[in-house]
Amino acid sequence: AEFADELNNLGVRVSNLEKNADMVKWTGELRYRYWSRRNDQEHATTAPSKKNTDQLQFRLFPTAEVNDHWKVKARLTAGNNMKTDSGDNSVKLTYAYADGSYDKFNVKLGKMPLYSNVDDGLVVDDFFSGAQVTFGNKVKVLLEAGRWNLDDANNAIDAGVAAGGDKAASYQGIEIYNDREQKFTWGLGYHHFTNKDVFTDAYSKKDANIWEVGAGLQFNDTLGLNGAFAWNTAPDRNPGTGAKVTTGAKRAWTVELDYKGADPMDRGSFGLFAGYRYLGQFAAWAPTYDAASSGSKGWEFGLDYVPFKNVQTTIK
Repeated sequence: AEFADELNNLGVRVSNLEKNADMVKWTGELRYRYWSRRNDQEHATTAPSKKNTDQLQFRLFPTAEVNDHWKVKARLTAGNNMKTDSGDNSVKLTYAYADGSYDKFNVKLGKMPLYSNVDDGLVVDDFFSGAQVTFGNKVKVLLEAGRWNLDDANNAIDAGVAAGGDKAASYQGIEIYNDREQKFTWGLGYHHFTNKDVFTDAYSKKDANIWEVGAGLQFNDTLGLNGAFAWNTAPDRNPGTGAKVTTGAKRAWTVELDYKGADPMDRGSFGLFAGYRYLGQFAAWAPTYDAASSGSKGWEFGLDYVPFKNVQTTIK
């Protein structure tokens, strides 16, 4: 960079030199999280309970450039329990996948994020092993297929896992949605999970079919409203109890109002949100929310604030 002008005069592009200086880029974060959970009464025979979680987590995100179109991306995670001063003393590979981009076409292969874009994570925010293809410009089509570990789902879903058999479900999904940078956003999606061992015992069916719709409106630079609805057409019986699954347990929906937004690069920036969640466990398998959990309904509020550059604080 210091000799950029001289190099340009000699016909050497500085950007090419920087590009080949290091083919692997490392980024990361150190995150401290504290959860405090209070259950007034979980069931008619269950006494009130409380649970606190005190976690320190370190993440590394390496990105290796293969060529002009392909990259390899991964995430390495290590955690520590601050309350007990204990950790697993190991770094775990959360995901690793090849990412190829060709103009309006993108393909991912390996272990990668599984996120329902249409509803902003109402159905699932996790990781799966397989393949994902996205194509389109203003309107995008996402196709994905692979295997997902049911241990990562909520308690109602993974209750069947304890019964034995294959813990992973075969997964196929399709989503159609417009560019998320538009003032008005919309989307439709379908997610199909198959696990004969677990689902047949849990639902009396081997398939789970989840449909989703979502929409959002950005009124101006500071105010936005979005909502989504998802429903599962499959389950008949509740795992373990054999009771008939209620209609409400097969539905999930959310409405959220957002004001401004925190930018980690902008000291003093902040964002506020207020949302109502209705998270039926058989529709919201592994939702993205931190304060609201699958199987609950009610209001969720949040504040993001950047006290220093590249340091973000979140309260929910």
